[in-house]
Amino acid sequence: MTPLSKEFKHLYNATWIVVDPWSYQYVPANGHCVQEVKTHINNVNNYYAHMIYQYLQDHNINNVYIINNHDIPTHRLFEKFDKWPSNSRQGDYVFVGYHSGNCVKHKGTDVINGNCYVKADLTCTLAENWLTAKSIDELQYEFKENMSLYGDMVSII
Repeated sequence: MTPLSKEFKHLYNATWIVVDPWSYQYVPANGHCVQEVKTHINNVNNYYAHMIYQYLQDHNINNVYIINNHDIPTHRLFEKFDKWPSNSRQGDYVFVGYHSGNCVKHKGTDVINGNCYVKADLTCTLAENWLTAKSIDELQYEFKENMSLYGDMVSII
């Protein structure tokens, strides 16, 4: 959880959006996840929830919204935050959250015309094979906090 560099300190006053801060990892109806893997993923997600929340508190970031457009309950740390009004598209936005950056991209940075930033160390990676792994030792992570996922419209910070 690195502080923002001097060049980006103005982003502490930007709009921060936490994408999919779920209380537990959603398993698709057509998917199956063994209990050991599901427990591990939920533990990792919970760790990131605490890390994101603490970062917001430590840096007095007050303009925070969430995106949770599923029927999954929001993690208790983020229940007090308002849902992001998707019609708000001007200004600077910093995205943090879940699902290897895929959800950050599809639910956030793809729909913003403003200046978009992704705080890479506050973006939780989900193993590519989490639905097929038979144990946590089989989980394969492909880190996607790089520019190729987001294109040239997003700055990784």
